[in-house]
Amino acid sequence: MVQNKTFHGVLLDAFFDFEKIPALLRAQKKALGRLLTEGIKSGVVKPLHRTIFAKEKVEEAFRYMSTGKHMGKVVLQIRDENESQTKPLKVAAIPRTVIHPQKSIIITGGLGGFGLELAQWLAERGARKLVLTSRNGPQQPYHHYVINRLKRMGVDLKIWRGQGITENEITDCIKTASDMGPVGAIFHLAMVIFDALMENQTIENFERSADTKITQCYLFDQLSRKMCPHLDYFVAFSSFVAGKGAKNFDFFKRFDLVLVYLSIKET
Repeated sequence: MVQNKTFHGVLLDAFFDFEKIPALLRAQKKALGRLLTEGIKSGVVKPLHRTIFAKEKVEEAFRYMSTGKHMGKVVLQIRDENESQTKPLKVAAIPRTVIHPQKSIIITGGLGGFGLELAQWLAERGARKLVLTSRNGPQQPYHHYVINRLKRMGVDLKIWRGQGITENEITDCIKTASDMGPVGAIFHLAMVIFDALMENQTIENFERSADTKITQCYLFDQLSRKMCPHLDYFVAFSSFVAGKGAKNFDFFKRFDLVLVYLSIKET
C-alpha cells in the first residue's frame, strides 16, 4: 500500500479459463469479466497508453521498442479500425520454409558441394537431425569444417556410408534416420559421373551413373511410402542443380518457394 492506494496485478487471460477452478472462483471470474466488459463500453476502463505504427513500419517499431524508453504498449496497426473484418487482408511477405526440429532429414550425396550447402540451409531453418549419405565419408578439410559448424548450431548429424543402390541399404539408411526422429524429408542429390564422348561411353559406366541417380531415387520413393508416414518433403534434384545451384545462391530463394508450395499443396 502506497499513499493509501492498493495495487492489484490482474491476468486478463485468466478470465477465460473457467474449467479447472472451483465453482465459487468461477463465478467471481465471470463477474470480473462482466464488469470489465461493461467498463470498456462505458469508458470507465481506459486502454493502456500506446504508440501505434503502421504495418509498413515494422522495423521502425521494433527498433523503437528495443530502446527500452517507451511507455505502455507498442502496437502495429494491421488494418483500419472501421474496415470490414470480413474483407481478406493481403500482406506482402517473403515465404520462408520452417523445418520441424524433431523430424530427421536424409540428404543423399550430402557431402557433395551442393549437399553441404543444402544441409546448412536446412539447419538455418530449424533442422536439427540430419543424415548425410556418402560412399567414402568426410575426407576433405571443408567437410569437417561444415560438420563442426552444424554441430555447433545444435544439429545432431550422422554420416551414412554405402552405395545405396539396393533395397537393404536404403532400408538401413531410413532406419538410421528413424532412430533420430520421424523422417520428415528426403532430398536426393547423390550422383556418380562417368561422362565421356558417346563413342567412348560404356554400358557399365552408364549403369553405374543411372543406379545412383535413378535406382536410388526409386527405392527411396517406394520404401519411404511404407516407412516414413510423417514425410513432409521428397525432393529429387537434377544433376544440373549441383553446378547451377551452388554457384547461384538466388536458387535457394526459389527453393524456399518450392517447399512452401509443396506444404500448401499437401494441406
